[in-house]
Amino acid sequence: MVTIENFKGEPDRKAYDAPSWVNTDQKIPFEKLSKYRGQLTSTGLHPAPIKLDVRLPPDLFMVNRSNVNLDLRYRYTRPMGGEPAQMRFLLNDQLVESYDLSPTKTSNSFMSQFSFINGLANLWNNTSIPSRLLSAENQLTFDFQYGLAVDGGTQANCKSVTLIPNQVEIDPNSTIDFSGFYHFARLPDLKLFTVSGYPFTKYADLSQTLVLMKKDAPANVMTTMLNTMGRFGAQTGAPVTKVTFDSAIQNDNAQHRDILVFAENSADIGNLGKLEPEIILEKVKGNLKSNFEAKSKDAAPQSTVTEDTGIATIAQYESPYGSGRSVVAILGDGQDGSYLLNKRLMNPGDLKMVGGGVAIFKPNAQPASYMVGPDYYTGSLPWHQRVWYSLLDQPLLLVLFTLVCALLFAGGIYYLMHSLIRFRNRRN
Repeated sequence: MVTIENFKGEPDRKAYDAPSWVNTDQKIPFEKLSKYRGQLTSTGLHPAPIKLDVRLPPDLFMVNRSNVNLDLRYRYTRPMGGEPAQMRFLLNDQLVESYDLSPTKTSNSFMSQFSFINGLANLWNNTSIPSRLLSAENQLTFDFQYGLAVDGGTQANCKSVTLIPNQVEIDPNSTIDFSGFYHFARLPDLKLFTVSGYPFTKYADLSQTLVLMKKDAPANVMTTMLNTMGRFGAQTGAPVTKVTFDSAIQNDNAQHRDILVFAENSADIGNLGKLEPEIILEKVKGNLKSNFEAKSKDAAPQSTVTEDTGIATIAQYESPYGSGRSVVAILGDGQDGSYLLNKRLMNPGDLKMVGGGVAIFKPNAQPASYMVGPDYYTGSLPWHQRVWYSLLDQPLLLVLFTLVCALLFAGGIYYLMHSLIRFRNRRN
């Protein structure tokens, strides 16, 4: 038995201060990105790549500023015998730049900018315009490659060669700068939820989250809730200590909060409050109906069609209790559906392909995602950025807007020059 006296709870965490997320308000030294001693050092004839994980807030968004500043400093042993050697910088396994290692120096540094935008062409494709232009999970790799040439002996003159291992180091005072980005996201987008727990993990302690479950929730629903809370903590690096639990919408408990619902079916959601679950079940029912009809059509006349047991759903839509706030409903139909859902929750890789507003999980099949319901937005953008963002969805209107601006600019120049000419004529 343990007695805690004079307990004082911790204050609510601030937005985007999750310990596992990089601070995007300032330059970050690599020393803070490393997780263990010696992570920035590698030794060997062919040193193993030095890797750093960079987890960012999932709603980072940028339009004009497309580069991230990197100030990298590194040390290395000189290449032997003038053999070629390189340091390759990769971002998410994609080559960004490579630098030759000089045989006359043992250290080097450079400042660089690299972009997270997929290319200007993708901005014109509506399906490719992301709600944020940075991945939530990124990996920086620094791969030092040394050429190696060893002279061989002959039968008459046997030689033994002792190879000296190389050592490379990334200076912990190197920095990376993600400042200058806006927090803005277009929802629904379940990928933000499954990868980073957004929008709930915006406050790592879930101080602005309301969890709804019926009082007599079965063990499988409780298991799903606990696994989800544990997943949030793994994504933010902070325990879930300030979440509010309730069995129904009451006493304005949903105001200024995002709502997370755990239930077995849509009927349970309806009993928890006016959460408009119809937007979920229309897509679920339609999917089940088309799935059953496809099986019946392909089956032989004397065959028996048996529906898969177990189905689970994750759905997201705007909360009816607050503009820009979200409702995410996690439904596991019975024991089979909950088992299927929890199996996915415990394997993060299984949820990275989820997106849209509704995701449906069935046995022995990849998750199916659908865009359901109207879009809504969280975060903020300056007015000029909002104009640019709106025009990205309509390329023809963007071209027309550009032409109008060009005509206005040309007209202004023409009027100014014409006024100067008239003024000079009057003086003469």
